[in-house]
Parts: sequence; C-alpha cells; structure tokens
Amino acid sequence: MRRHVRPGLLALLLVAAGAAHAETGYRCVDATGRVAFQDRPCPAGSAASSFRYEKPPPGPPPAPAAVETKPEAPPAPAAPPPQRVPVAPLYACTNAVNGDGYMSETGVTQPYLAPLGALGWPPRTLNDTARSSGLSAPGMNRPSVSAPTGSNALAGAYVTVQDECRRLSDAAACAMRRKEIGDNRSRQRNAFKAERATLEAREAALEQALAGCR
Repeated sequence: MRRHVRPGLLALLLVAAGAAHAETGYRCVDATGRVAFQDRPCPAGSAASSFRYEKPPPGPPPAPAAVETKPEAPPAPAAPPPQRVPVAPLYACTNAVNGDGYMSETGVTQPYLAPLGALGWPPRTLNDTARSSGLSAPGMNRPSVSAPTGSNALAGAYVTVQDECRRLSDAAACAMRRKEIGDNRSRQRNAFKAERATLEAREAALEQALAGCR
C-alpha cells in the first residue's frame, strides 16, 4: 500500500537533506609514507581511503572595514596685523654761534671752540672799537700797529660751545621731510647730470624715512 507524502513535508525533507549533506574526503598515502587529506581522489600509486565529513556552514560575511577618519586639521592661525613702522625721528637744532637753525636726524652734536667775539662778547660801541684799535677820529683810516689789548683780547678768547637740538613731533617731522622731497625734486630738474646722483640718493633716503608717515 502506497503512502502519499504531502508536498509541504517533501519540501521540508529536501531542505533537511541538503543541510545535512556531507562531503567526501580522501586520505592518501604516497610511496614514501607521507599522508595527505584532500577533497579529490588520490593520485595513482597512492593508498587511498575515503571518509565523509560535513562542511561547516558558511559564516557571516566579514564586516566592512572601518573607514579611518583623519582628525580635522586645526584652522591656521590668523596672520598677525602688519606692524606699524614708527616715524623716523627728526631734530631741529640751533647753531650756538650764529643762531642759525638746521635739521638733524640724530640730534647728536659735538662741542667745539668759538671766539667770544663771535658770540657778541663783550658788547662794544663804535667808539670802543676805535679806541681798542688805537685809532683816533681823524686817523681812523690808519691801521694800528699795537697788539690788541683790553676788550680786544677778551673777544679773541675761545670758549667751548655746543649746538642745541630738540626732537620734532611726528607730524612736524613728516611735514619737514615732505617739504624737503619737494625741494629736492625741484633741484633735480635744474641740476647738472653730475649732481643728480647725489640728489636722487637723498630722495631715496627721504622716501625711506617717510615710511612711517603713511
């Protein structure tokens, strides 16, 4: 008497049979006695024996490799603000003998000798000058042959003097240099070729000194 197998049960049996399917392995011993296990028949001349084994089910797929993330580089430091160039100093100096003024970039002056007469000492009148020179009113055109005495000797004495300087404000220093550049360029237009090199060098120095004025 035949038994009918339900279709659902048949499918379950086939799946179970596939899951329990064993593989055939071979134990091979060659002429030198070396033993090898393999999943294919042994080569000719080898002692062979077969056995059944079950293959392990395939494992889960390997996890994707972690992507190495590089840390973000820190932002570049902000560039420091440009340093302001200080205004080059300029000094207004006064000549100790004649009182004339001039400009100096250092303000450093050296002491020097000057006759008291050049400094206006001692103060004398025209009559004092005539008498100290040995001249009378009728004969003032005749030079004296006597040595200077009295106030003449004092006026010929030398004393040590030194020019005085004071530093100008930055605004005044910039204004003076701009004026000098303008005067220098005017002289260049009328200068001979041999003089232009010196004037151009002076203009370059003034332009450099004006760097802090901008």
